Amino acid sequence: MNANKLKGEDMRKFAIVLLMVFTASLGPARAEFVRESSLSPDKTKELRIERTSEAPDLTAKLLHKGKEIWSQKLSSIPGDKVTICWCPDSSATVVEHINEQKQCRLLVVEVGEQHVRTSAVSAAELRDVLSVNPAKVVWEKDGSITLDLETKAGPARRRIAWSCHLLPIESRK
Repeated sequence: MNANKLKGEDMRKFAIVLLMVFTASLGPARAEFVRESSLSPDKTKELRIERTSEAPDLTAKLLHKGKEIWSQKLSSIPGDKVTICWCPDSSATVVEHINEQKQCRLLVVEVGEQHVRTSAVSAAELRDVLSVNPAKVVWEKDGSITLDLETKAGPARRRIAWSCHLLPIESRK
């Protein structure tokens, strides 16, 4: 009976040693890293959208000549999507964030020589907006931004004033 007990204890020790060796051979766990990047037209700025599997926060980071000058957490939900539209003179970008519930959020990020200013269109003004057509964003000379939107009622054109109010565009007849 004593011999059988020793064999059981030896087997348990052997199993523990095998488990430790196997675990050590796997090495450290590696996080999955996802990065999307959009370079400004003048190629001096870059807006990165980053997410890792260890910290699923969806984060936007603005870099100027390789140095981070602005950062904002957008979400912590894995299915969210982001679209970026740069102003032709690289002075601003529109960030469209669409969450899993298909709700749209718009941020305007202005990049000056000594500052970065973020403005957001209110959720109430975007309640019927499903998405923005990034190919049809027009940066107006008065500082507003004209957007072609997909809304719950169908296609629409609206304008973002720099105060970040979404305004309907009068139809031409």
